Amino acid sequence: MTPATRSGLLPLVFVMCLGASAQAPSPDRRPYQAYQRTALKPQSSVPWQPPFPAYSTEPFLCQGNALYFPATDSVTDSMLPVWKINVDKGEKETVFQVPAEFQDGYRFATYAVSPTGLLTEAVVNEKTGETELLRFASDGSYTSRARLSVPKFFHVEYLAIFDTEQMFIAGYVASGGPKALVGRPTVAIFSPDGELVKKISALQASQKKDSIDPREISERSVAMGGDGNLYYLRGREVAVISPGGDLVRRLLIERPEKEYVPVKLDFSEGVVSVRFMKPMPKQVPTILMRTFDSNTGELLAEYSPGEGLTNAQLCYSRREGYLFMGKKDGKTAFVRATP
Repeated sequence: MTPATRSGLLPLVFVMCLGASAQAPSPDRRPYQAYQRTALKPQSSVPWQPPFPAYSTEPFLCQGNALYFPATDSVTDSMLPVWKINVDKGEKETVFQVPAEFQDGYRFATYAVSPTGLLTEAVVNEKTGETELLRFASDGSYTSRARLSVPKFFHVEYLAIFDTEQMFIAGYVASGGPKALVGRPTVAIFSPDGELVKKISALQASQKKDSIDPREISERSVAMGGDGNLYYLRGREVAVISPGGDLVRRLLIERPEKEYVPVKLDFSEGVVSVRFMKPMPKQVPTILMRTFDSNTGELLAEYSPGEGLTNAQLCYSRREGYLFMGKKDGKTAFVRATP
């Protein structure tokens, strides 16, 4: 195995040796693991100018040269259109606009894009408490809706779609739902029509949502793997889940330092990339990225944004490196970076 392949990046772009990797230690004996850090350098940039002052929010999803994110021209909008941007051209290609009938009385929760480019939004009817799934074709046109078989006022935190069209959903019953269920989390597989297929019992939290460490709650992210499995970041581990809802394996994810928390997961060609953030009071948070072998969890490399890069890391590709939102000649741009 070449040094570049060990670092989680193909020899086509990454050609430097990052040193020997260590096996993931026991979480009880060694909660944090130091590693040689390499600064990323900007390699190319593409200008990007939204057609109006736009606000964007997580999650940012990537498929090839396409970047998806919820965007709006108003901070008060509760139903957000999702944009699809071609990052190689810096152009908006598609807008997945929620139909007018869902603009009033509904609240946007999250969204997911299938391997074939079909988009699904999870929304909540604020009057009835029902959670619905709105589906869109790859050209942005609205196609259908389905009610999710969950208790009223269920909040979908994470949604992902397998190539089988089965859905992974993680969430909890929010205020307004059945009193005995409020705060209760659910991690499960659902059918395309919104019916419960299987709860993933190994990942069901015993505590209610309001009794979990708030920092732990934020340490979540999902990414669909090229192997057909889902990779679910939850605190210090990544759970690998099959389309049928089986827990395939767990990967231990070591933090660089105690203050860093994992906030984003990407998958590319057998490598898992995790972005860690260090909150800084009244300052811009600092970030680090680590890559891990998706089969063994072995730590492969650690990267920091170098000169000319921001902390707005969007995507990871084993062939092309990291994609950032940054500046070029004073203008907003998509910036690709490698060591």
